[in-house]
Amino acid sequence: MKTNLPNLEIQVANEIHRLHQFFVDWFNGELPKTEKSFADFRSATADTFTIIGPSGSMMEIDQLAAMLFEAHDKRPGLQIEVKNVKVQQSIGDYVLATYEEWQLEHGAESWTSRISTSLLCQNEAAPSGLMWHHVHETWFSEE
Repeated sequence: MKTNLPNLEIQVANEIHRLHQFFVDWFNGELPKTEKSFADFRSATADTFTIIGPSGSMMEIDQLAAMLFEAHDKRPGLQIEVKNVKVQQSIGDYVLATYEEWQLEHGAESWTSRISTSLLCQNEAAPSGLMWHHVHETWFSEE
């Protein structure tokens, strides 16, 4: 399925915001700690999904999913803001996008920030029609 670029940018931005809202709700314990609630994350990520964190560590989906499931309600008060979503490339069903992710932990005095590059693929089985395949995060500062 091919989508024209303005609609694709909206779809990508909506999916990035949707998944990060899931993270906020999960880490804050606003969702029940059930496989059914967690399925929102798993159904949006490919079986081959990988993430490279801002410090360079790489995790595959099974390890990441287990870690996230156990992190339920472990970061109460966490806030996440997603900014500056941009589709960098769209080739066939694949979309390469970048965005800024800003996090504020409860009690922290300042936000942490990272820029993320994500590879998504249009897939009707995914909650928003986009399946996450890869994310690479890098710390950054506005200074």
